[in-house]
Amino acid sequence: MFELTDPKLAPEADGAVRSDRYRDIYFQRRGAQDEKRLVFLTGCALPERWRGQRRHTVAETGFGTGLTFLETWRLWRQHRLPEQRLHYLAVEAHPFTESQLAGIHRRWPALKPFSAELLRCYPALTPGYHRLQLADDVTLTLMFGDVLDELVQLEAVVDSWFLDGFSPSCNPQMWRAEVLAEVARLTATEGRLATFTTATRVREELARLGFALSRAPGFGSKRERLMGVYGGRPASGCPGWFQPPAPPSTDRVTIIGGGVAGRCLASALRQRQRRVEVLDGGSGASSNPSVSVMPRLEAGDGPAGRFFWHAYRYALSYWSQRAEFDPCGALLLADGSKAWSRFHRIAELWRAEPKHLAVLPAPDVGAASGVGDLAAPGALWFPEAGVVRNYGRDAFDEQNVSALVPGDSAWRLEHSGKSVSRETVVLATGADALGPTTGLPLERWRGRSIRINQTKSSASLRCAVFGPKYLHPPAGGHHWAGASFEREGTAAVRPALASAITEAFPTLNFSAEVVDEWSGWRLATPDRLPVAGPVLDMTQAAAKLRWVRGGRPGEPAPWLAGLYLIGGLGARGFTTGPLLGEWLASVLVGDPWPLPRDLALGVCTSRFVLRDLRRGQVGTPAT
Repeated sequence: MFELTDPKLAPEADGAVRSDRYRDIYFQRRGAQDEKRLVFLTGCALPERWRGQRRHTVAETGFGTGLTFLETWRLWRQHRLPEQRLHYLAVEAHPFTESQLAGIHRRWPALKPFSAELLRCYPALTPGYHRLQLADDVTLTLMFGDVLDELVQLEAVVDSWFLDGFSPSCNPQMWRAEVLAEVARLTATEGRLATFTTATRVREELARLGFALSRAPGFGSKRERLMGVYGGRPASGCPGWFQPPAPPSTDRVTIIGGGVAGRCLASALRQRQRRVEVLDGGSGASSNPSVSVMPRLEAGDGPAGRFFWHAYRYALSYWSQRAEFDPCGALLLADGSKAWSRFHRIAELWRAEPKHLAVLPAPDVGAASGVGDLAAPGALWFPEAGVVRNYGRDAFDEQNVSALVPGDSAWRLEHSGKSVSRETVVLATGADALGPTTGLPLERWRGRSIRINQTKSSASLRCAVFGPKYLHPPAGGHHWAGASFEREGTAAVRPALASAITEAFPTLNFSAEVVDEWSGWRLATPDRLPVAGPVLDMTQAAAKLRWVRGGRPGEPAPWLAGLYLIGGLGARGFTTGPLLGEWLASVLVGDPWPLPRDLALGVCTSRFVLRDLRRGQVGTPAT
């Protein structure tokens, strides 16, 4: 995993801010705002070019102090129309801390309201993507890591590029030919770039890649600046077995399923001003009255652990805006030396500040939990994690969808005694509950939790605790605790679960009495990662994707037109649902993706068919 490093700021006596790492300046004392506006905003012909666009996407190589972003946001606020959205993408290998940004931003009082919102949402300084919803119409995606690594994994169509990141002589890595090739791959036809450098090798490489370049007078002592217009076409980096279809032409999306997956997707689509209807109010495991929001991390740099960290960070920003969320924190208790060692490897991998992630020795576990005699040799502490209470009890547009069948140009839904046609449908109830076979080997597991009386020992518990079982902090004199995982047809396990809770937390003196119980079905995949995206046409998949076993790439994946799904969330739906909803909404409308391509492919709908084909199982996969 890429290791983020300090920017090594060195303020100068004249007020400029310099990087000792690159021996170059972030900005001069005088005219910093004017220079950003001239070089980048005027250089990309903004705001004129975003007029008439529903979405304008800006990408910056080198977020630095955030000044260029703040100036762009201010200009956007002055000139945008209500239905327009701004996506701003920025790569940074040496991110500033929140306090560093706050100190620097005081220089620009006119940008204070924009700076305040950025600082309020500023993410953990950990590698990867951080999507921030700063306003209904402004989305900032910060990509912390090496510029080439991040751009290679980016799926977006960029309208305006701000090529920054110090001069080519000071930071040649930022201006490599491979980096500029990714800039070209991601640029919209007639998209533009602007930069302060006119270095010969940069100009020659950009021209070779298809940019028509021009120069204009620079700012201050800089003689010239560079601008370019792209004459090529943008290209996705997705393999043919998961090249998503073009976004639907209709703005209307019908979601079947009102659980956390469907509702997170509906929220993301409505933010994009799409017309959304949510059918079938059954919410399955989402009706659980007390649900945890915390990640399932791994000690190694594998895709599953990275996906869950990305999902967790996005879930925190999503749930923090909702009244159902209690950000009480969560402790994952060590059950021995192996777990203790694993916790340290996880903390070393992510290198997050203690306010985001910490390893606590035994004496600190009691202080964090509020229960002094909570027995554990140590714990992994998630200070921002929490519990969502009483979710999923809203009314939905319609209920009782009984059938989904393909038509000539749309899908026919049978519900509430009538038949309707819809061009774009998303299954969020369990992929094979309705409609065509999807090729997904989903497993049904019953989850069960119980409500128990608090005790004198447990009344002061102020965070969620996870060991062999979990325990949520008390509300109304009771705890919710669990959970069981039962195969379909398993007999009731309520007494066994109650006993397991008392054994898991012996110092809290729980009795075996159960006040209330909840149970619901969860759908999970064999690899325990969720699934989202367009749905394969299983009658054609095996024949058209045989090429994945070897040879030259052939036909792309055959998708069922207008049909998508989101599901298989298992026991972490409230952690993964918000990011999955944001990603699928981005696919449906053509927005930049909120996570790297390799992680998106890890949850895509065609991954199990691909697995079976590579194993030589070329028939229709088991469903």
